[in-house]
Amino acid sequence: MSNNMPSAEQRALMNPKRHQSPYLMSRTKRSIDILVGVVGLFFTFFVYIPVAILVKLDSRGPVFYRQTRLGLNGREFRLIKFRTMVFDAEKSNGPSWAVQNDPRITRVGKLLRRLYLDEFPQWWNVIKGDMSLVGPRPERPELTELITDTYPKFSIRLEAKPGITGLAQTEYRYTNSIAESRHKLNYDQRYMSHASVALDAWVVLRTFRRVLLRRGT
Repeated sequence: MSNNMPSAEQRALMNPKRHQSPYLMSRTKRSIDILVGVVGLFFTFFVYIPVAILVKLDSRGPVFYRQTRLGLNGREFRLIKFRTMVFDAEKSNGPSWAVQNDPRITRVGKLLRRLYLDEFPQWWNVIKGDMSLVGPRPERPELTELITDTYPKFSIRLEAKPGITGLAQTEYRYTNSIAESRHKLNYDQRYMSHASVALDAWVVLRTFRRVLLRRGT
């Protein structure tokens, strides 16, 4: 037998089903989210003070950045992160994707994004129920509208809670265009069809690997 044969997990991900996994809306997933969210908030809280100091020393503006994102069934919520861009970064051009070597990203912001430290405050979003540990990346209403005008199926992502991490984030690069969002949707659909405790654990492990290899955006 060839050593290149994909595993059962990989074969499942390459053939997404049309149905949505019942695990997505299960009490088991919500219980895990609450438990991991509380533990995550507790064990990462020691990072908040030094990160806050660095953010304030590096550029003017607030420490935290709150932004409207779309959650389950298109419900809007306020996502919270450590600020990684200059204050009022979108004042002139409006909502837009971050790009490679984006001049709006601060020096400290580059480090926070590379190590995913800017995501730590999102534990609060998970505890509140706005987000899940694993799921599609939460997108902004303005950008979602742009993408769905071209790819109507993109709205399928709203049938699951967005996640701090997800299959699309670990297996595909950061997207900053409408065309690339279509590829990302394929991974989101695969996750939503095959979501399980095992798959969530696998995605989390892959996320840790990306952090260790410093592959953040």
